[in-house]
Amino acid sequence: MAAHKNQHWIPQSYLKAWCDPTHRNKVIHIYKRDGTYDRWRPPSRIFSANDLYTIRSNGERDLVTERLLNRIEDLFLKRLKRLVRGEALTPGHQAAISLYVATMRNRSPRARDHWQSFKDRVVAVGNEMEQAHRRATPEERARMQAASRVGMISRGPSITLDEARAAATEPFGVWLLRYIRTEAEVLEQLDLLILEAPQGIGFITSDNPVVWYDSNRPRDKQGRVGLGYAGVEVTMPLSPRLCALFSHSGQSGRGGIGQRFVDEINARTIAFCDECFVANSSELVVDWIE
Repeated sequence: MAAHKNQHWIPQSYLKAWCDPTHRNKVIHIYKRDGTYDRWRPPSRIFSANDLYTIRSNGERDLVTERLLNRIEDLFLKRLKRLVRGEALTPGHQAAISLYVATMRNRSPRARDHWQSFKDRVVAVGNEMEQAHRRATPEERARMQAASRVGMISRGPSITLDEARAAATEPFGVWLLRYIRTEAEVLEQLDLLILEAPQGIGFITSDNPVVWYDSNRPRDKQGRVGLGYAGVEVTMPLSPRLCALFSHSGQSGRGGIGQRFVDEINARTIAFCDECFVANSSELVVDWIE
């Protein structure tokens, strides 16, 4: 096997839906966050990193995580083809889309670094508390233990410091699938609408295509939002014509929307992208960022 394996966090099979139908080659068009055109690229030449999900054990490269990600991708593509053909949304479709959306949100280097930083901070705080406990007098230790017991009331399951240290040293390919499974299970309980764009440019996508949005706040005042929030709307473009929208609206199914709502979804996609967004045309007039 090669010394490295190029692994995509935005799969080529997903990006192919945005290939320019007028271009002689299969390429997508990349725009900067400010809406200016950057360049075109083949889907195979962007959004990838060497050995992103590879697990190394005794000098060997284990690609089990990448193989499982490919199975999730295949399941999604089969369901997407059926939606493109006009099928109604079914529980099977929702399960596959929930799993894929959770995967797309958690599989990037950005997500890896975010969660790794969180786990490292937990360990750092635990180490400081352990050192403080060792330096403390018996009376101070008793007060610290009492305060710790009070602080843990009704906060759910906990882990030991050794368990936190072990979790912080796990490779991305080991813990990624746990995060995906947990998030997918929650998404599957939400209401899912498949939005259908009118003819034209349609939906764009990005290097961070899954957006968690609080519909109770304006776009310029967004903060942290969880899947349990009443106003949460989770969107991910599935193709230039279709977009998944998870919410607590009480509405599920599929249906057409106007260009104004397409522009709103595209504006969210741009607002939450990391560095760039993707379209199937080099002639976008991006007048919906603000």
